This record gives sequence, structure tokens and C-alpha cells, in this order.
Amino acid sequence: DPASGEFLLDTNGTLVSRFDTAGHFSWARSIGDDSTGTEYTAGYGLSYGQYDTVYMVGGYDGSNINFSPVDFCDNPSFYLDSVGELDMFMVKYRSDGCW
Repeated sequence: DPASGEFLLDTNGTLVSRFDTAGHFSWARSIGDDSTGTEYTAGYGLSYGQYDTVYMVGGYDGSNINFSPVDFCDNPSFYLDSVGELDMFMVKYRSDGCW
């Protein structure tokens, strides 16, 4: 977090963060946690939509990949298993970072 205080994400996975037009930190989210070295997540692209939404596309491989590893916005943990060598994902975050 480039502002005062700290914002820590305990992850070795993929990270997406949002800053306002003045460069102030808004939020950050992570997908996956490759601390075991048995999973793979990668963000391939970002896009911005109406109402300051953020879209991210990427790929993942492995089992039990947590797409919501930290309890933000009262979202429960959301796990997916890949069924091929590399599966794709798309996630939409609202302006407040919730999905």
C-alpha cells in the first residue's frame, strides 16, 4: 500500500490492484496461493468497464485453487479445479473490489 498504513495479502498467486486517477491506492485482491508449488495462476489482461468495474482474464492449473483466498466483502472462499493442462478464468470486480 503506497499510502499510510498497510494492506497485506498473504499469497503467492496472481494479484490485481486498483488505484484512482491521482494514484491513490483503492484495493488489492489475489487469486490462488502457490505456496505449495503445485498450482499456477496468471493474469493475462485487465480491462475497465462501466461504473469503475475491473475485469481480469487469466489462466490456472492445479486443484483446489482459491479465487477468493481472503474474506473480502463477505465473499466465501471459491475453489476451482482445472480440468485440462491450463484452464481460463475471467473475474469482474466492482469499484469497491468485491465480486
